[in-house]
Amino acid sequence: MAITGALGVAVASPVSAAPSAGTAERLSGATEADISPQLFCSTKFIVDGVRIRAAANTTSTVLGLGYKGQWFDIDKFNNPALSWAYGTNRATGVKGWVSNTSGFLDVSLCP
Repeated sequence: MAITGALGVAVASPVSAAPSAGTAERLSGATEADISPQLFCSTKFIVDGVRIRAAANTTSTVLGLGYKGQWFDIDKFNNPALSWAYGTNRATGVKGWVSNTSGFLDVSLCP
């Protein structure tokens, strides 16, 4: 099931019909320390030059960039609104937070 997020971009629903073990815990608003390190899903960057940041905000340090077509393995989201995703850019190995509110990720690939 998909819902429409900011700017009309389709995003994955935070809860599927049959969520995997730990999904509810990762989306319940738990702090980063409480969230399971289990892989949530894999997706792709859909634009070039997406900033991968040290924290889930636009003023934190930029650790690297993601480019269209590169895979991003999402470990968790920062809140049930799915506004920031934490994961790893497979092409570079850079781990960090990516804003999901501007449609930088194709989260339709996520369950």
